[in-house]
Amino acid sequence: MNLLSIPEKKNIRRQYRKKIFTIFGFLFAVLLVASTIPLVISHYAVFSNVEFIKDSVGRLTDSQALKDSITAANIVKSINRKIKLLSEPLGNTAKKDLVSTFNSIFGMAGEINKTGANLIKIASIVYASEAKGSAVAEGQSTPSGIIHKITLGGSAKSRNAFLSFLRFLEADKTFSNVDSPITNLVNSENPNFNLTLTLK
Repeated sequence: MNLLSIPEKKNIRRQYRKKIFTIFGFLFAVLLVASTIPLVISHYAVFSNVEFIKDSVGRLTDSQALKDSITAANIVKSINRKIKLLSEPLGNTAKKDLVSTFNSIFGMAGEINKTGANLIKIASIVYASEAKGSAVAEGQSTPSGIIHKITLGGSAKSRNAFLSFLRFLEADKTFSNVDSPITNLVNSENPNFNLTLTLK
C-alpha cells in the first residue's frame, strides 16, 4: 500500500527525470569531448608537419648542396646540348661552315665601315640550334627538324648605318630569315642592336 501523497509522488518523479536528464547530458558531453580530441590532435599534427616541411624546404633552398646540384645539372644540360649540336651538321645552304658564315657577317660590317669609321660594331656573335615542332620534309636542307640560328649583338653609329647592315644581311642567301626587333630602331644615334639570323 502506497503511503505517499500525490504531491510527494510528483516531486519524486521530477527528481527522477532530472537525474535521468543530467546523466544523459553528462554522457553527451563526454561523447562530444571524446570526438573532438582526435580532431584537435589531427589538426595539430597536420600543422606541425606543414611547418616542418616549410622549414625543411627553406633550409634546403638555402643549402650550398642544392646550389651545387643545380650548377652541376646546368653544366650537364649545357654539355648535352653541345653534344647534340655536334651531332647535327648544318644544312648545305649554310655551307656547313660556321667560320665561313661568321666571316661573311664581319665582311658585311667591314663593307659598311669603309664608308666611315666604326659605323657598325659587332660585340657578340653566338650560334645555337633548337628542335622544330615537326620533322623537316625530305629534300629540305636542314636535317632532323633542327633550326640553326646565329644571334648578333652590337651597335651602330646611326640608324641609317644599322639599316644598311640589316639590308646586307637580308640580301644574303645564307639566311632564311633575319629577325630585327623594333627596339633596334628606337634611337637614331648610336643604337644598340640584337639580330637573330636563321640559317637555311
